[in-house]
Amino acid sequence: AFIILFIIDPVLTFTIPILIPPFFIVMKWVGRRLRVLGRQVRRAEVDIVWMAESDIEILPAIKAFAVEGEHRSRYAAAIEKARLLKLKQVGITAFIGPVVALVAAIAAIVILVTGSAQVQDGARSPSEMFAFLFYAALLTRPVGSLADTYGRFQIAKGTLARLEAVFAMRPEPGYDRKRRIERARGAIAIDAVSFAYPGRPAVLTNASLAIAPGETIALTGDNGIGKSTLVNLILRFYQPDQGRITLDGVDISDLQVQDLRRQFGYVPQRPLLAYGSIAENIAFGCPDPDPAAIEKAARLAQAWEFIERLPRGLATEIGDGGVRLSGGQRQRLALARALFRDPPIYIFDEATSMFDLDGETAFIQSCADLLTDRTVIIITHRPASLALADRIIKVTPQGFTVIEQAEEKARR
Repeated sequence: AFIILFIIDPVLTFTIPILIPPFFIVMKWVGRRLRVLGRQVRRAEVDIVWMAESDIEILPAIKAFAVEGEHRSRYAAAIEKARLLKLKQVGITAFIGPVVALVAAIAAIVILVTGSAQVQDGARSPSEMFAFLFYAALLTRPVGSLADTYGRFQIAKGTLARLEAVFAMRPEPGYDRKRRIERARGAIAIDAVSFAYPGRPAVLTNASLAIAPGETIALTGDNGIGKSTLVNLILRFYQPDQGRITLDGVDISDLQVQDLRRQFGYVPQRPLLAYGSIAENIAFGCPDPDPAAIEKAARLAQAWEFIERLPRGLATEIGDGGVRLSGGQRQRLALARALFRDPPIYIFDEATSMFDLDGETAFIQSCADLLTDRTVIIITHRPASLALADRIIKVTPQGFTVIEQAEEKARR
């Protein structure tokens, strides 16, 4: 179309590019606004989903404190915010078409006025003028489609900004390490380790501790003092700011991270259960588990009694995060999962906090032989669990202090 326009009237043809700068400026402004709005709309939609999931999870607390109205209002406000942002986004997108049409109309008027003067002077025939306008219209139609595509692209770019940030994140270090380990003896050494969460004071400062293979230690201390943080460092969920941690004399940062974590049976403060059956959660990650081993782990964790009472036993579906079970039952399943793996090292982070005294005592008695030749780290304040420990160590801002040895417990 541009070549034919040039053949008909070269001078008039080159007046069309004059309209490109304002067109470009408008598209640039619209694109920037759509990109920002795309991010805001996505964030508002994420907030709505997060708020709904959070409220469903704490629904009993919402009802118990009679705050349904407040949460309903908060959710309605989030929906209204997302609706207004979406309307603004749609309005700007709809603005592109009329702007392109306006620019095309201005161009047509300029051509018509200039061409009319040429027709009156006899320099141009009416048919040539009509052909010029026709091909000019053909030229502007793809530009209009391009503008619409550009608007959609900017919306998508804003929406994908968060995904781009995730893709730009560096993978967790350790998966490419060449040093492998089959089964550890269980010697753990924390050597002058310091660590602080971003923007917060140091949790551990120059802390050192040696744990012998087969030793059971209990960590006590005030809430937030760094006990669970130490566990996260041992499992390499975080990296120390200073110092190092070794397993059997090898720096854990040199070990293949999955090999390292397979050495541990970890029971966190909050049981993390998957959607599925009880058996699938106990044998978590094992494609072809032995039913006898599942039952043995459930018995050791004092979970078998309640499992037997369920209509489908081990095949019972527990729901999302174990929502169909009580807190104590979820904790027993998390314990059974750790015991099923039979690792050389166990980490129990308040693992019996939801047990009654009889259940905790029964668990300790049933696991006493199993834990004899294992390295065990227990985070607890409960006397029954402390009785398992060879050493009781208090965690303080200054480091680790041994407050009781096995010999002292025996004398008492």
